[in-house]
Parts: sequence; structure tokens; C-alpha cells
Amino acid sequence: MQPSTSVRTHNLSLMESEQYDVLVIGGGVTGAGVALDAVARGYKVALVEKVDFASGTSSKSTKLVHGGIRYLPNFDFALVHEALVERGTLLRNAPYLVKPVGFVLPLYEGDRHPVGLPFSTPGGIGLGLIMDIGLWMYDLMAGMFAGSRGVKRHRRLSRNKVMELAPSLVTEKLKEGFIYYDAQTNDARLTLALIRTAAQFGATIANYAEVTSFVTENGKVTGAHVLDQLGNQEITVRARHIVNATGVFSEHIEELPVMNHRFR
Repeated sequence: MQPSTSVRTHNLSLMESEQYDVLVIGGGVTGAGVALDAVARGYKVALVEKVDFASGTSSKSTKLVHGGIRYLPNFDFALVHEALVERGTLLRNAPYLVKPVGFVLPLYEGDRHPVGLPFSTPGGIGLGLIMDIGLWMYDLMAGMFAGSRGVKRHRRLSRNKVMELAPSLVTEKLKEGFIYYDAQTNDARLTLALIRTAAQFGATIANYAEVTSFVTENGKVTGAHVLDQLGNQEITVRARHIVNATGVFSEHIEELPVMNHRFR
């Protein structure tokens, strides 16, 4: 997604002439979320992205909005709670982008560690019951902390039903299974929705705008030099706070040169 030429040019001009509270570096889902949260709280926000929005990890994720079920066997209830609340919020706020999806969990005869459980029982006895109890806890926490938001509760599946829902599974020693529900999203579209919403709240945003170095004044970072890759011009963006939301490129940003400068 590239803003229209006139809007993008206008935004870059604003960035050069205005003083911002927050400059966000990175136009992925994290940067978009930070920008939206900050501008919604009344801060003056600018965001720059060196290529296109959601061009990195934010368009190459698992596409899942999960409630942290994998943390439940480790008894990390705080993390499960956090993930379930976020899942519920996304299902409520963006039902056009986030949809419930079912996951089949097969159980095999003698399987001591089904679906990644960190513990086992002698001969695998009782693992079905343990799975059932864990999934009931997951459903209960979802209802308590986030509401169901249209997400169904888990249910036990017969061997034949597992084979019907997941025909590519290995069937040898397959006993039964479960189906539970989380959510799925289009990660790139979700990121762009956050970007657009942040812009509607007043954030100044530009893509193909790469931070090349930082500016300091009296020993404090007070801005960044930004290269307009389409216009081949460099501008200076001034901000009281700078957020590095570049994900796997964060170390590269931290290693950028810092230049002393006095703003007029």
C-alpha cells in the first residue's frame, strides 16, 4: 500500500516542519499499533517505513490470532490471559479481518506427548482426559476474560470424525481427537487497517522513507534523518521520543550513526 503521491509528499513536508512527540520507525503491525495507541492518547505522532507497510514479518506470519493455548501446559496463566483478551478484542473490533477457526488435535494409541504436552503418563493412559480438562480450562478462561466473541467451545471427536475433518492425517493407531477454536487473520490487511486508523486520528505517515541516522542535541537524541527514497531527498524529523519498531531490523537501527546538531 502506497499513499497517493500528493498525500505522501504533504506528509513528508509536515514531518520536516513540525515537532513531534513520538517518531515511530517501522510500518509493520507493531509500529502501526504503537502509532495508533500514541495518537489516540493525544500525542503528535509520525511514522516512517523504509519500504512498504507490512512488507516484512507482518505479511509473513502464521496468520493466527491465538489465545496462547500452548502456554497452558506450562501453567503460564498470565500469558494465556493476555493472549485471550487480545484475541477477544480483535474479534470484537475487526470481525471483517479476524475469524474463528477450528483446530483438530488427534490422539494416538501410546502417544506419550500429544500435541506437544511437556509431560506424559505411564503408557499414555488418561491423556485424553487431561486434554479434555485443559481445553475446558481454556474455554473457561476465554469466557471469563474475553467473552466467547463467537468462538465455539471445544468438543471431543470420534476416530471417524477426526479422519473426516483431517483426511491427510496418519490413521494408524489413531484413537480419537478434539477440536478447539482460535482465530485467523489476514496479517497484512490488519496492519494496513491500523495504519489507516492511525492516520485518521492524525498521525503523519509515510512509506519508502528510510531512517539513515539520528540527530542529537545536548547529548540527547532529538530526531532522525529520513531519506525519501522516491524523491531522493533527505529530511530531518524532530521528536521528543523515538520508538524502534523494526522487528528483526532493530539492531540495524540501533547501529545507525548519531550526529550532533542544533535545530534552529
